[in-house]
Amino acid sequence: MRMVELDKVSKAWNGERVLMGISLAIAQGERLVILGPSGCGKTTLLRLIAGFVVPDSGGIEIAGRLVARDGRSNEVAPDGETYGAKAARFVTAAAESVAFHDDQWNPAGYYVFRPDASFLTYAGSDVPLNQSNALGRTLFALYDLTGTQDYLTKATALAVRFRGQCTTGGDGALLWNYWGGAYAADGEDISHAALNVGFAMEAFDHGAGFSAADIDAMATTFVSRIYVDDATFSDH
Repeated sequence: MRMVELDKVSKAWNGERVLMGISLAIAQGERLVILGPSGCGKTTLLRLIAGFVVPDSGGIEIAGRLVARDGRSNEVAPDGETYGAKAARFVTAAAESVAFHDDQWNPAGYYVFRPDASFLTYAGSDVPLNQSNALGRTLFALYDLTGTQDYLTKATALAVRFRGQCTTGGDGALLWNYWGGAYAADGEDISHAALNVGFAMEAFDHGAGFSAADIDAMATTFVSRIYVDDATFSDH
């Protein structure tokens, strides 16, 4: 059985062709290695298969089910709006959300609380890592969808700063604090740390700030510092 099949899939960013007429089939249980230099389209291909982006032409089937094809943007949803129009609205809304925080951006790679946020005791200071990096995940997504370099530049700056705030423990775990800075036990809580780990994975996928060794170290963080058993996580 073919688990993944691409039929003449093409994708371009800002008019520049990244993938052209890619066809492949991956059988159940089969492994496929994608090799190529930086910028050749490896990540775009994977994101197409994962459904994060839509092909400009061609079709993608997963386990025999068509999940993406050219022309779908013109199909009309039950509410009368085309799927393409919906996607455009969603991207515009995300871009507007990011732009709303432009005045809080520091080119050193982080966001700050607005100085007039008088209801906060830390107005004007930099926001916690997870808040900056939550926007970073949106910046990476917007770059993938629009190809706008400024989104990638900011997301990369966030990734480099975040990696610089991390410390490697004696067990090889990657450690950091809620607010960043020099590490102090017990570090960030699990729920907020999950946002940062997701951002680090996005950064690694984009070749920004985090290496494969760093991601392995984050896995060590989970296994050695958080995981207790299948029913229990650490309480810090």
